[in-house]
Amino acid sequence: MLAQLNSELFLFINAAQNANVWMIQFAIFCANYLVYFCSAFTLFCWLRLPQYREVIVKITLTIGFTLLIASLMRMAVSSPRPFVEHIGTNFLRHSATNSLPSQHASFIFAMLFAMVFNRPLPTSVRYKSVLGLMILIAGLVGWSRIYLGVHWPKDILAAGMISLACACFIAKSWNKIEKPLMHSLLKVYRSLFSPIIKLGLIKY
Repeated sequence: MLAQLNSELFLFINAAQNANVWMIQFAIFCANYLVYFCSAFTLFCWLRLPQYREVIVKITLTIGFTLLIASLMRMAVSSPRPFVEHIGTNFLRHSATNSLPSQHASFIFAMLFAMVFNRPLPTSVRYKSVLGLMILIAGLVGWSRIYLGVHWPKDILAAGMISLACACFIAKSWNKIEKPLMHSLLKVYRSLFSPIIKLGLIKY
């Protein structure tokens, strides 16, 4: 029953053979490049907004754990992609690797849930705005991977569940590792980038 529901939901979301070319291009952009936008934005925040560095470290740890578990799961579970099983239409060139879970969705959901679990209190309007944007981006990445025919809905759901569990684990473990980890990271960062920091291009 779940397999049938997964297939039916995939066919409902998956693009038709005669889908609008602009819609396809938009979906390809969402599927391939939004994760890079989010990565670049996170790096910018580390360099220019030091008040968010603790959250950024938590985001990075959550992504790392999530992708590790996702990779192990991909090696252990056989789950052919839709185009391998000749179901639906495919508009994104992709190797025929196991699809469960989606690594792109794992990455973006890890960022989202890490931000949710570790939001500063009180939460600023700026943070709430970025969080809202992240919800939109996560939805677009998940949708686009199905729409273009490279992932099943179950792949996106699995990515969300894994990233949620990892974000929860990091949030609960943070107090035990916060001081030594932050001290070491900031020491290395300030040592490596000292000349640029002195120029005022990035924050101390």
